[in-house]
Amino acid sequence: MTVVRMKNGNLLVYSPIAPTEECLQLVRELGGEVEYIILPTTALEHKIYFGPFARKFPKAKAYAAPGQWSFPVPLPLSFLGLGFRRLDGTLTDEASDFPFADEFDLALLEAPLGIGPYVECAFYHKRSRTMLLVDAAVCVPNSPPTVARSPENDRTLLIRARQDVNDGASYLGGIVDDYDRAVDQVPRTDQKRQEGWWKTALFALFFQPSDLDFDFVKAFVNQSADSGFVWRDSYKSTFQNLSEKVIVAPILQALVFNKRPTTVANWVKKVSSWGFDKFIPCHFDAPVKATGRDIRLAFASFLDEDLADLGSPQLSSALDNVVPTRALRSSYNKDDMKILNTLDTIVVASGVVKLEKKQTTKGANV
Repeated sequence: MTVVRMKNGNLLVYSPIAPTEECLQLVRELGGEVEYIILPTTALEHKIYFGPFARKFPKAKAYAAPGQWSFPVPLPLSFLGLGFRRLDGTLTDEASDFPFADEFDLALLEAPLGIGPYVECAFYHKRSRTMLLVDAAVCVPNSPPTVARSPENDRTLLIRARQDVNDGASYLGGIVDDYDRAVDQVPRTDQKRQEGWWKTALFALFFQPSDLDFDFVKAFVNQSADSGFVWRDSYKSTFQNLSEKVIVAPILQALVFNKRPTTVANWVKKVSSWGFDKFIPCHFDAPVKATGRDIRLAFASFLDEDLADLGSPQLSSALDNVVPTRALRSSYNKDDMKILNTLDTIVVASGVVKLEKKQTTKGANV
């Protein structure tokens, strides 16, 4: 969730999260009234809190991205907590349609996929030169978030840190207490938390990167899925190759954006023309220092232009295995993308997801 203070002192909330008392208190501490609440996407994990948050601020105007959908039963947005309250408008590609047009530009990315559209509306706050995004581009930090590395919350990272191929620990009998004691043996150091963060980030990005195996026998014996994950040491170089830079999330590149390459290219060209010097995505690090050139580099495989025209030779060479054509080859290792490409093939072959006209199944693979 991002909150922007407007010229009149009031607040615009972009992609609200759960309106817990802690969240609401942080909003109150900003001062000013919440004037606008924006749902900039159709993604369930983002829209699920839109209604509950909007109900906390009944005087605020609420706007949502077009194409809202649910599966398997089509339900109105009110079923996601909006209640009897009505939307004040649906987002479009034209900022002039909205009362906040003097402070924001908008760019709507709509990708019809068959079962339901992927929609994301980028906002550009002119005064602060900040672009607001949902999922389209991210930057994975080298270190875990502060909240995740605190002693109260670092257990998950420590679990991930000891899932190595050379880890000789055994968790016999499936007794939870034994597994807990084994995890507690991991030193609570920043290095171990960082190792756990790297693995967690890779798992989230690729589902199953090539550096990760799953030992079903070990997981069954211990009655714990966590104990079945086994990482090879090569995960460190894999993470370093994609961290601390603007990237397109692999899952979106493989399962969504390559289905509508022309639509994506047009959207990239519009947002990259804005004069932002940073952007705030809904995931991973924020704010991210970046310009339109960085966004174009991240989406280079969707653009019909030479990488050398996008930036310095160093930046171009860093993406030397990206081919800027409609072939949509990925800048990621093909082995890391294996699971996502398999899912891509399944959803296309089943007809659940439709390709852009004149695009073949082969061309859809990343």
